[in-house]
Amino acid sequence: SQGANAWVWSLPCGGWDPGRHGEGSDGLLEAAKAELAEEARMEGTNWQRLLPDDHPGILEGKWCLNRFVPYACDVRALDAAGERAQRDAEELIEVHEVSVSRLDEIA
Repeated sequence: SQGANAWVWSLPCGGWDPGRHGEGSDGLLEAAKAELAEEARMEGTNWQRLLPDDHPGILEGKWCLNRFVPYACDVRALDAAGERAQRDAEELIEVHEVSVSRLDEIA
């Protein structure tokens, strides 16, 4: 669907393709790592899935069947490989580092 055509605050997220990322929980984690590298140009350590392994994911919205699985990680450093990752043409992304207190204000 058409987006808001406005700048918005967001977290790195994207689609999972079993042919590209692999099957199951390992594939979902690989998709999360790929999106962090592509969109934020960063890589993480200490990845934690924020839902149980058997959870199908949180519905993206009431009008679609897309689901997402959130992860948390420690951001390690700018990822040189991520610098080469291609963003989609419509992805006009600015990366901002914010403190937890600032994130709470934005949310």
